Amino acid sequence: MITWASSKQITENNYRPNYIFRLSANDKDAAHFLIKKALENANRIAIAGINTTWGGRENVKMMAEYIEQLGISPPTKVVVFDNDRSSFDDIAINLAAAETELVLYMGLANHLIQLINSMKKTDTDFMIFSHWGGITGSSLFSSLKETARGGFDVRYIQTTASKVFDTPEFKKAINDCKLCDIDSSYKGYLPATIHAYDLAMLLFQTVENSGKTDHESIRKGLESIETYDGLMGGSFTKPFSSDKHDALRESDYFLKQMSFN
Repeated sequence: MITWASSKQITENNYRPNYIFRLSANDKDAAHFLIKKALENANRIAIAGINTTWGGRENVKMMAEYIEQLGISPPTKVVVFDNDRSSFDDIAINLAAAETELVLYMGLANHLIQLINSMKKTDTDFMIFSHWGGITGSSLFSSLKETARGGFDVRYIQTTASKVFDTPEFKKAINDCKLCDIDSSYKGYLPATIHAYDLAMLLFQTVENSGKTDHESIRKGLESIETYDGLMGGSFTKPFSSDKHDALRESDYFLKQMSFN
């Protein structure tokens, strides 16, 4: 049961039966969402991702393919950068030379800090829409915000889980949860906290309904849930099925503007 990993292949793995269930982003849906949002804000879009199998190359490929399917102008640039890259000056210059207005970014916080510093150094500017895990799940997130302060437009994908941290429902659920060793006054939560809570409740509902705890009964039970009123807000309708093991839908995503307060 997955609450903080987004690779498409995790749940769409061709195993039958498939015992992997996820309540977190799916890179495929995230790619579609980010491109749609990018097209609402810019015409000339580039793609940049880290040279890894777990996220960068896979996401770059999916985004490029989806843009081609839409029949729109191809990306101004497609950039895949290595993890040990020490300067992004040439990338910033090349993106600007291609008249890029917006970059879809899949990488870590330290690389984005370097890219923004290179934008400052080379006097270039474009919007950055980022996949989430590589930057918000990083201890460098506060440094990233400080680097981007001063007019840079950085937005990143989130799930609606990130909207409920300060709600009475969240605090009551965490305080009432006998298995949750969490201080609900702490503000440093990741959305995975909410994802984990809702996914655990879906599991408990399944076991309660069937009275069984073997793998096959749990799989069939999760695939048969009709509705669940989640902590994320709203109601999950058929969160899982025999051919879909991702509880979240594209409608559960939103784009958050980086705040510099």
